Amino acid sequence: MEPRPQSRTERRPSLPTDRTAPHSLDAERAVLSACLRDETAMGEAIGLLAADDFYHPRHRATFAAIMQLMQNGEPVEPVSVAVEMDRQGLLAEFGGPAFIEEILDVGSSPANLGYHAKVVAERGRLRRLIEVSHDVARDAYEGTTSADDLLDHAQNELFQLAQVAANRDYVVLKKLASDTFQTIQEAAQSKEEFTGVPTGFAQLDRMTGGMQRSDLVIIAGRPAMGKTSFALNLSFNAARTYKKPVGLFSLEMSSEQLCTRLISSQGRLDNHLLRTGKLKATDWPRLTQALNDLTHTEMYIDDTSSISLLELRSKARRMVQSHGCKMIVIDYMQLINAGTRIENRQQEISLISRSLKALAKDLEVPVIALSQLSRAVESRAGNRPMLSDLRESGAIEQDADIVMFVYRQEVYEPDNPDVRNLAEIIIGKHRNGSIGTIPLQFDRQFTKFSNLAADHPAHAMGEA
Repeated sequence: MEPRPQSRTERRPSLPTDRTAPHSLDAERAVLSACLRDETAMGEAIGLLAADDFYHPRHRATFAAIMQLMQNGEPVEPVSVAVEMDRQGLLAEFGGPAFIEEILDVGSSPANLGYHAKVVAERGRLRRLIEVSHDVARDAYEGTTSADDLLDHAQNELFQLAQVAANRDYVVLKKLASDTFQTIQEAAQSKEEFTGVPTGFAQLDRMTGGMQRSDLVIIAGRPAMGKTSFALNLSFNAARTYKKPVGLFSLEMSSEQLCTRLISSQGRLDNHLLRTGKLKATDWPRLTQALNDLTHTEMYIDDTSSISLLELRSKARRMVQSHGCKMIVIDYMQLINAGTRIENRQQEISLISRSLKALAKDLEVPVIALSQLSRAVESRAGNRPMLSDLRESGAIEQDADIVMFVYRQEVYEPDNPDVRNLAEIIIGKHRNGSIGTIPLQFDRQFTKFSNLAADHPAHAMGEA
């Protein structure tokens, strides 16, 4: 009888608890020596490192003392560092002032600080990864925590670790100026009409120049206003008309439902008839054409419900790197799982908002996130949304580069023929441009937004 093959769990080696954690004492001493000798080096080190990046307790305490002195606006030199450590009750524990002299004896050149700091930071991150792995493994063996909670904890810890590393990077101004000039040159020489990803809505594209790289764009509105339809329409326009691949995360609707909406919109087919299959003979040619359009459109849809921030970040990165996606769309942000236990909903949404802005910067593509609005809109005369209506967090307004509201007066005045099939896209915030109101046509049965005719009277609302 053949032996039973080992399971993946049985084959996995145990975690090496008796091995020395990754570190470089030489690099740590070199960083501290440079900090104590040169004020510029000290400032650079604090921008690249945290005290926990240092492995040796003595080095960790020394760097923490340096940071405290800088924060207090006090001089940083060997004597002041010794005094600060003595105030904290640590100097005698580490052998008195002599160990600071030992650090100075290293004689590290401030010119090499960048290299040494990267070594220290890298070793610190490796140790933190080991700590997270040990914590997860320990809790998994104990069996007192559910698998979902363990995954949430691990994902949050890894996401925070990645964020810390990203936040420590900086760029020299002269290189930034050179890169910016190159970007301006490319824009001037480009045959593209817009510098960003076009949405297919003419007035919106003129106001924004398209959805810009590294921008966080919020599309907000009350239920039934058409947020999802608007986001889906502009995504399809970008991917189909302008050949800009788009990645779409749908946390509320299934991919099949989104596909049905796209067919309805592109084929101008009643969405209800599509869902029920009650199509007329004259509908089938339009259905065939719509399907042909969809098969030649690069859109990548993920409909994972309650996706975590870490998973969203990982999948979005793959969409950009593997499929060349030029824009990421998320419907909608309040359904994202922050992956950690947070005191209240406002703090959770703030974390999600900051993380989406960081994602846009990291991937260098526009990230469009849909958001709910509070009920305060319903009690206001005219019912037009405002920035203060962004639900559950003022951080959304702060983090967003553009906030646009989808508003249809028809929802509140269904019997008013003057507002039938009309929608307004209200740009309430535009960090790098103007704000204003853009009128569009909305055909509800087709879930389709489109440009109004040039002579339509609704254009009188103009751009603010």
